[in-house]
Amino acid sequence: MDNKIFEIRKIVVSTLKEYDEKIEIDENVSLKKDLCEIGMDSLAVIMIIVKIEEFYNIEIPDDLLTLENFSSILKIYGCIMQCKNRSRRR
Repeated sequence: MDNKIFEIRKIVVSTLKEYDEKIEIDENVSLKKDLCEIGMDSLAVIMIIVKIEEFYNIEIPDDLLTLENFSSILKIYGCIMQCKNRSRRR
């Protein structure tokens, strides 16, 4: 599996813990786990988006900024891959 997915998991875990230390999440969280079920809310999503944009030096287009695209680590990975594919086409 692509190393990016493990980088994303690390970013998500650290951001959610920074956001709310009561959120129970660690590096072993399933890639398909619904992050809203463990306490992620809209503010946490924004924090994750900012960290991912900074880490990968990308800008996630508005049409991809949906809760669905950020509901799991696997979906976040898919969103980042879409961003990278779009930027290559330009």
